[in-house]
Amino acid sequence: MDVGYTKNSLIDFNKLNYIKSDNILSDHKEYDLFLLNKKEFNNVSLLEFEILKRLNIALVLKEKKEKKYFFRVFKYLQIMLEYINLNKKQKNEILYASLTYDIGKLAIPDNILFKKEKLDNNEYEVVKKHTLIGEQILTSNLCIESDILKMASIAAKYHHESWNGSGYPDGLKGENIPLIARLIAIADLFNALTSDTAYRFKMSLSDAIDIIREEEGVSLDPNLVKHFRNNNLNKDNIIKIYENRFQND
Repeated sequence: MDVGYTKNSLIDFNKLNYIKSDNILSDHKEYDLFLLNKKEFNNVSLLEFEILKRLNIALVLKEKKEKKYFFRVFKYLQIMLEYINLNKKQKNEILYASLTYDIGKLAIPDNILFKKEKLDNNEYEVVKKHTLIGEQILTSNLCIESDILKMASIAAKYHHESWNGSGYPDGLKGENIPLIARLIAIADLFNALTSDTAYRFKMSLSDAIDIIREEEGVSLDPNLVKHFRNNNLNKDNIIKIYENRFQND
């Protein structure tokens, strides 16, 4: 039976400029802590991690971003978590669960997701649905109990909530917003500001930090913002990530 595919129609990962193989994480030695230090998994099984990793691959392919886009979000989260009173298990689970916070964008039409002009109101409403879609992808009709997938679904649903209650999808306010979502909101915004997108060029480091400061207590948790930008070691680490952003991409 002819299913409409030929050998030449299959994806050749080696020819894609934003991914070198079918295992995006193994392309980056920075992710070795996931793959080599398996003692760090605690209650996160290898199977759960593989699920999140493969979804991350799909997300990068969909969004056509350079390979290290989500890795930088991961690194910014690491910086903030160093100064937050959580145990190692809790911190690791946040990092693992952060891999798929934007997974709902798989369902957003390309003509809207990659539109260079400003979205109209109807298009913006479509984009906003990626939060609820992401939650459903990660937890709808699960056949297994998985705390890490539940946390990932929380991240997917709530990472666009705002500290002042003006965000979506539920208009949560302050510490009613789950911690993982408040952390991702800072890391994702900073990474987006310092990355080229379909609708604008990347900002300088100083301009991006100024915007993060302006959003402190508005869309972003003010205490977490302080963890992100006030510590001298954090500043050095942020600068290093920013300056090395395109190496080996």
